[in-house]
Order: sequence, then C-alpha cells, then structure tokens
Amino acid sequence: FFSMPFCTGLGLNGPMQALLLALSMALTLLPHGAHADVYSYPVKSLNMSVAPTVKYYEAIASSQLNPVVDIHAVHGFHDPDPVSGGFVLSGKALEFEPSQANPPPPTEAFMVKLSHDGNSVWSWRSGHTGHNDAANAALLLSSGSYLVAGHKWMGGVQGSPRYAERTLWKVDAIAGTTVWQTDGLFGDTAASSGAWEMAVKGDDGSVVLAGMSMIPDPVLAEFNFKSYGNVEAGEATVAKMSAGDLMGPTAPGTSPAWERKFPGYVSAKAARMVGTDQVAVLLWSPTKTAAAALLKLDDGTVIWGPTDYGNEHGEGTDLQVAADGATFVISGHGGPAGTLSARLTNVACSTGERRWTRSYTVGGNEKLIFNECWGAAALPDGGFAMACGAGIENCDGKPAEFLTDCQAGFGDKRPGAIGPHPPGVWQSLLVKTDPSGALVWQRVDSYKPVGGVPYSDPTWVAKSSAAEYVIMAGLDLVVVTDEVEGLGLMRLDGISNAQCGYTSYPGNPQTIPCPRLQDMLADKCRKEVCSGMEHVVCDKMPEYGTGGQTYIAALQAECHAGASPPPL
Repeated sequence: FFSMPFCTGLGLNGPMQALLLALSMALTLLPHGAHADVYSYPVKSLNMSVAPTVKYYEAIASSQLNPVVDIHAVHGFHDPDPVSGGFVLSGKALEFEPSQANPPPPTEAFMVKLSHDGNSVWSWRSGHTGHNDAANAALLLSSGSYLVAGHKWMGGVQGSPRYAERTLWKVDAIAGTTVWQTDGLFGDTAASSGAWEMAVKGDDGSVVLAGMSMIPDPVLAEFNFKSYGNVEAGEATVAKMSAGDLMGPTAPGTSPAWERKFPGYVSAKAARMVGTDQVAVLLWSPTKTAAAALLKLDDGTVIWGPTDYGNEHGEGTDLQVAADGATFVISGHGGPAGTLSARLTNVACSTGERRWTRSYTVGGNEKLIFNECWGAAALPDGGFAMACGAGIENCDGKPAEFLTDCQAGFGDKRPGAIGPHPPGVWQSLLVKTDPSGALVWQRVDSYKPVGGVPYSDPTWVAKSSAAEYVIMAGLDLVVVTDEVEGLGLMRLDGISNAQCGYTSYPGNPQTIPCPRLQDMLADKCRKEVCSGMEHVVCDKMPEYGTGGQTYIAALQAECHAGASPPPL
C-alpha cells in the first residue's frame, strides 16, 4: 500500500521453456494452509547476514484447480484489507497435459487468493473451455472487487476464424466469482487480435491498460506474454478506462477514455503511474527490446519517448517508479551472445535519460547458467528488488568443452555450490539493490516441502523454482514463484535494523540513515492504523525501540479523533 510520489513463465516457446517440459521432476506440493521450508543456496546467495528471513513459503498444487493442470502465475498484488484481503496471484493454466503428438493444449485464465498468512482462500477460472485465455495482470478496484486484464480467444466454431480479444474480468473479492467480463469492447476482430499485458490504477480510480492490438494472424502456440515469451507481430497499445466505467455490476459499454498506439513497437509490457497525472510505459519489439515513454494520464499525450535502452539493457520485462518519484527502473536480462545476466536500468522520469544499467548473476559458468528477471519492485528505502530465475535452459548449441557439464547439470562447480541442477531445473533469484543499483543482497532459493531431505542426503534431487513477480506488503517482500506443476508464495520479513546504516555490497559508500528508516516506519504504521489495514509495519514497532504497542494504541486513539499522531 505504498503510494508512489511524482515520477508483473516459462512457456513452451518462452525463454525458460525447459521448466514446463520438466514434468518428470514432479514436485509434491502441500495442501493449502500448510507452510513449508526453503532450500537456500550458499555461494550463489550473497550478503545473507542483512537479507530478510523467510516468514513462510506456501505452495499451491495444480490439482487444487482441477480440472486444469500446470498453473503458472505471472503477476500478483496485495489487498491490504485486514479481514478480507491477502495476496492475489494471476496467470494461465493448461486444460490438459501436453503431448508431443498433439498441438499445445488450450489455456484458461486463473486467479488464486491467499490470506495474509499464506493460506488458500479461493481460486477463480475464466471457464472458457477449449479456447486460449490468460490473466496477465490484476488489481484491486476501489469498489472492493478485483479487475483482471488479459485476453480470451474467440471463434473456432463451425469453421469461424479464431482470434484473440483484449479482455477484462471483474471478480468479487470475497466470493471469487465473476461479476462481469467484457465482450468486444476494444474492437478486436478476426483480422486484428489483441491482448492486455498489464493494468495499473491511478489515484482517481481510473485504470491504464498496456498491451497490444492489430495482431494480423495470431498463432495459438506462439501467443505468449511475460515469462512465457513474446508475440512477434502487432502494435503496442495503451488505453485508459475511467473509474465510473468499472465500478458497476455490468461490463462497461463505452470505449476507453483514450487509446494510444506506438507504431514500430509490438507490445506495451508494463505501465506505472508517475505522480497523479502521468504514466510511464515499457515498450518492446524484436529490434527495440527495452524502450519507454511518458504519457499524460488525462488524454494519453506523449510527453517524451519512445526512447530505446535495449542496446545497454537487453530485454525489458517490467517497470517500477522509485520511491522518490524522480526515476524509474526497467527490469530484465541481457548480455553478450550466449549469456544472460539480470539487468536493471534506471531512467530519469522528467527527461527519459538513462542514468545507469547494472548486471547481477548467481555466478558459475556464464555460458551455461542464465539469469532471467521478470518482475521488479520499488522499495521505501529508495532501492529496488527483482524477481528472477537462474539455471541451465538447455544444452542446444553449447560449446563442446561445456557440453558434458551442461548435460550433467554442473553449471556451477565452485566449492560449496549445491548441485547438480539439470537443464530445465531453475532456482529462484531475488535481487535487492540500493538506490544506485549496487547490490545489497541476493537470495537464491527453491521450495522445500515438509519432510524434504537436506542437501547432504543421497536421495536429494533438485526441484525447479523460479521467481516471477515481487510485491510489497508493508515492509515485507512477497515473491510469486513458479513451481513444477504449481505455484508458490514466499513472504520475507521486512527491513530490519541490520539494514539500517548498511554499506552496500560491494563497497558502495551509500548508506540508509537510521532516522530516515524510522520516519518511513512511522509513516507506514500511521497509514495502517488510520486506514484499518493489516498491521505489518506496526507489529514491528517494538523492534525499533520507543513506544511499541503503547505507541500504536496512542496513534489509534488520536487518528480516530482526527488529531496528528504522536512522534515515534
């Protein structure tokens, strides 16, 4: 529930395709409500003494959404309501198991809701059987409902042509049932398909949608987004829906307030609010892989851009505005031919000028281990976090001198590095940086089910986990992960005193002043108490000294009375 001041897969043809095909590495996931442990990998993980600890790691098996299989979440958000809120994850699932002999199976859009402590609450599916739907993003509407943005496939009946339609679903936050869905609202036809990749809400309740339109001839097997891959043709499209059009019990009947297309760019992968009256957009094409533009929220007018940063950055995957509102960052991955490092690029909001690009890696053989990042978060201390996956994608085209190691899964032969991790078996990588992009810490983890054996056990076998998206809940980092035949949610404890006044790794002189951290905590606690939100930050107050529960009680009384809260 941080407000930003002035200035989010592994598909059959996606960059991490091997994970979906690793069904032989089946992971036994927990029934909902049971928390597991975590395998944390030394050597690859850095500065763990200041990294937050794991509160819980919850897993949801695909079997809990029968009859669909292979659920894969690519987005998530936090609903802060202390009673009915929690974490809402969205993505797509296969309608049946794939096989080499048949075309790829149809997909269904899905969403799952977990409580604040990680217990499963409900699951939702689009129910459009036999077609190809996806829920690429979702958000909390001011009406208390959830808005899902993605696409659904139309046609295909009695010889009619199949095409993809940009689609919104409104879902009841309590029951998890469909309130309405749009049909033909955005003008997609058999000659011009489209899809939404991201949705973001403005302070006025309006929603900005980012995605693509005018796809001439979509192919079901190649219609992928986010970590599933990229669609190769179409036109990047951004649109604004007014708040009043989304609040009612029936689907909107009017076109968007405005729509902006970007010729030469295939998709608008992400959009984020910049203050109250602007929106930053991340654009992609096969030749311009990380571009951005700044628009006016009221009418979609371009303020600057598109400006391409792909030569320095690589592929852009998400965009987040920094806590101070002066810059935004683009997440993703890039590197010399045959390598992929995690990438973070910082851009000035006012001008679009690239300020810096940083690279991160789990180490090991860079020709074998790829580091691919999908989601980003802007943190209240001014730094950033990225959700990534690291591992050997496959052994195709690898240099002969590395082929044996590749096939055996030894991409990292450093002393203490846990292995082997065969091709297609990934590890979750979470990167935390300071405001300058210098690495503060990184965690490399995978899911450990209850009763899972330690690394030292001869029966231990590596299982795939890949971080897809990262969101904030108070000061906690919450990571959405893709697991073999399921999904995961790992919640990390918030910023601790160990990170107050730290010197950034490696040797960066910038520090977070403790008084600034105290001010941020006081502000977040004030919002929690006065707004009736879940007490994520306030419950930590004793750890920061003065006041504790006494301070919270006084704050609660005074904010209800309309007075200023007491000093911390």
